[in-house]
Amino acid sequence: MSVFRAAKSLTKIRGLYSGLGTAQKLIADEILRDPQGAVSLTIRQLAARCSVGYSTVCRFCEQLGFSGYRDFRNRLAQDLMEETGPPINLSDYEFHRGNTAEQVCRETFALYREILEDCAGLLDPSQVRLAAQYILSARSLHIIGTGASASSAMYAHTRLLRLGIPCSVCADPMVFLMESAMMQPGDVLLAVSSSGRTIPIVQAASNAAENGAKVIGVCDFSVSPLQELSHCCLCTTGRNVRSHLNVDLHLTIGQIAILDILYSCCCIAQGPQGRLNYLQTREAIRFLKEK
Repeated sequence: MSVFRAAKSLTKIRGLYSGLGTAQKLIADEILRDPQGAVSLTIRQLAARCSVGYSTVCRFCEQLGFSGYRDFRNRLAQDLMEETGPPINLSDYEFHRGNTAEQVCRETFALYREILEDCAGLLDPSQVRLAAQYILSARSLHIIGTGASASSAMYAHTRLLRLGIPCSVCADPMVFLMESAMMQPGDVLLAVSSSGRTIPIVQAASNAAENGAKVIGVCDFSVSPLQELSHCCLCTTGRNVRSHLNVDLHLTIGQIAILDILYSCCCIAQGPQGRLNYLQTREAIRFLKEK
């Protein structure tokens, strides 16, 4: 079975929330508030409860990628039936004082499973293919990230360098803003940002796009300033741009999963040369592992 399963209906709503119109947000709020209750409502009952028109509910369902309200309601009911425990709200996740090590382990792995499931559901294979094409055809590839996302950017640089792909990485906003201002058509910017709205990252993406370079965004939000500037954007979770975690636990595991997917796709596309590049770079660092 393909890993690219359909995203959960509630995940889609949270991920696309910031891009919805005012009336559609009323529908989203009602469904997120009481998903069990929404399953039992007809389209006219939901429209009346949200004080919106029948057609607004139809457009809401279509924007989420469903053929209509019945399709959406059936999927929502299926998602709720498949829940094996209380849902994890990625926008309001926190540890509690007094939790044991066992509880922390269990809750952390549960959170990571939820993130990876969201990532698998939201990731668009066509966007992955496009990102890999941009990377492999780039005259130069610049990878940027700040804060926790800087570690993901460094990871991407190390992985892609193993394939012989010419690339640089930078976590210093002053430096990568200057670099982005000098980018040209044929260059590619891979911007990693958890929020998708970190000002220096967004500005660098804007600079690159204005200069004719391609921008690949990797972020935790389906709708964000970085997503709007990117020629292709790979989303890691279904959080929306208004929400933040209440705990200092960054969602980099989704970023790492996406970067590994990009690495694998690039390696496959390179064919035998990719294998050769990997072996050459492995040999170059072999002495570091020798005793």
